[in-house]
Amino acid sequence: MAESTIGVAIHGAGDVAHAHALSWIKNPRARVVSISSRSPQSAQALADRLGLVCDVRHKYDEVLADPRVNIVDICSPNHVHAEQGIAAAEAGKHIFVEKPMAMSL
Repeated sequence: MAESTIGVAIHGAGDVAHAHALSWIKNPRARVVSISSRSPQSAQALADRLGLVCDVRHKYDEVLADPRVNIVDICSPNHVHAEQGIAAAEAGKHIFVEKPMAMSL
């Protein structure tokens, strides 16, 4: 991966993740390097549907440990956004969150 390329990990594999992946694919400076979900089958289905050659994972810790990942695009359910966003920040990753970061204070 070129130094000027941003490594993107998409976490969550639903409809929103599909839309985000399409946008990342259009960006010549970005490369989807990982798709993860609590369901490895749904993550693999998203990668297959878009023709992406990337890692497919179901363990979020593995995503955060990947040195190729510069940004985590969090497309998981709302109630886990804060926890996952904080973990990504602590791992030194940039974060993009589709929905609310938290459901309460």
